[in-house]
Amino acid sequence: MHKKSIRNYSSFILLFVSILLLSLNISFSYSFSFVTSSFFIIFLFIIVFFFFGILSIPAIIFSVAFIPALSFWWTWLNNGEYINYHDHWLQSDLHYVDQAIFYSLISFLSSLSCIFLLNINFYKRILYFKSMPRCPSYFYLILIFLFMYFFWLSEPSFHNILSSTYTEIRQGRYDQTQFAGSLAVIFWLIAFSIYLSRKNCEAITKKNILNKIFIYLTILAMFWLFLHARRNELIGIGVVSLLAMSERKSKNRVTMITIFFLALLVMVERVRTDGLFIYAGGFDLGSATSKSGIFSLPGGMSNIFMSYLQSLHFFDGSDYFLGETYINYVLQLLPTFLSSFFGLSPPNYFYQDVIENYSNNGGLYVGAEIYGNFGSIGVLLFGIFVSFYIFIITFLIRSKNLVSRVLALFLVALVFRGFWYGMVALTKPIFIVFFPAYLLFFLVKVRRAERH
Repeated sequence: MHKKSIRNYSSFILLFVSILLLSLNISFSYSFSFVTSSFFIIFLFIIVFFFFGILSIPAIIFSVAFIPALSFWWTWLNNGEYINYHDHWLQSDLHYVDQAIFYSLISFLSSLSCIFLLNINFYKRILYFKSMPRCPSYFYLILIFLFMYFFWLSEPSFHNILSSTYTEIRQGRYDQTQFAGSLAVIFWLIAFSIYLSRKNCEAITKKNILNKIFIYLTILAMFWLFLHARRNELIGIGVVSLLAMSERKSKNRVTMITIFFLALLVMVERVRTDGLFIYAGGFDLGSATSKSGIFSLPGGMSNIFMSYLQSLHFFDGSDYFLGETYINYVLQLLPTFLSSFFGLSPPNYFYQDVIENYSNNGGLYVGAEIYGNFGSIGVLLFGIFVSFYIFIITFLIRSKNLVSRVLALFLVALVFRGFWYGMVALTKPIFIVFFPAYLLFFLVKVRRAERH
């Protein structure tokens, strides 16, 4: 039986099972223990890696969406007591713990069933922009300058992990420059697309020099981000680069680089939470796992997943928002002067209304936000959303439009920020940068058509 046929049958089975489990939970408050649910989630990951490969866009999106749900299993496996330092009373309540992991399993089942049902062909060479139009060298240089400038603007201070705490690093940032990291990634992605096109299609000495400049400055930018514990942008550049390398380099070489990159991310997370580099000259890798029985997943995933438990607890005694969060997204996109002109006060974010009622370390799990708006139905909607996110990326990246391709890579590069800090972190740069870019592209196309 072909993989295609297996996917078709599996989609209906997985969707039926997910709806059945959700119905049982609603009707009889039935759920597996968090250990049982976690083992099923691991099994679903094996299915994902079998069909799509470990280093693929579906695998990356599924990992970002559902690996945080393994936080309690990881703590249990290592004989820990808690997944982080906050709200130990909530972490000790197995009703919410079991429910959160069980809901994550249902979301994963529904998401995988939708992917199989859509029957998307995830072809291997996804970053090869062979048909990309030529662009002048000066435009390439401008893009390189812009991404370096915005990376510096996101972290302008010389305070770094070698001499300062993460709190001091954050205090060194300029006010009103939260957008700088996203803009830096966008300009880097455009330059990276040009780099791939030139590398594949041309061999002019001058343009090879520009490519070398791009590579050296990318390495410098990543090192600067690492020194400032800037996790999201570092992950975004790293993931897109690894996807591109996986098409051209040997598997062993890519695997070694991936392991090294993951080790860097673990170090960054330790800096943000416990301080790897200490003034006294200590280098304490075990600090995060030896305090108060805490054993966390690396990369801050356990901190992120706590927002799911907090959302479940909050809406046990409150009404669901019924989509109000997503309506507020539109109002939050309005410039301040327009809000003032119409007498509109900016609405609160979901994080402010819900998560700030609890002790937390920042972050907002996308599943928590969807559940808070739609309740148990939101558990299925979360899975559908993840599959739709993957579908949009594969649809956009096949386009001959450069804006669409860069938007697809942007959705890959900053999926961590969107899924772990609220989707508004993605919608704002998309609205501010990509909508005008699409409009400009359309106007240029119309103008060229008029000339001919």
